[in-house]
Amino acid sequence: MKLELSNEDARFLKDQLTRHAARVEDELVHTDKHELQHALARDAQRLRQILGRLEGALEAQSSSTGVP
Repeated sequence: MKLELSNEDARFLKDQLTRHAARVEDELVHTDKHELQHALARDAQRLRQILGRLEGALEAQSSSTGVP
């Protein structure tokens, strides 16, 4: 699947994903339930992977256009 976003929308999505990933990781630290910890850890890892790809796309875009 491909999704095209404006630079502004991509930066907004990056910020939102960053905040959400931080909340998921905070919840992971504060839970005692083993099954929930595993689910949250998987979610946090997946969010960070998606975030990394989005950051890479933003960097590539800014490099090609010269716009930060």
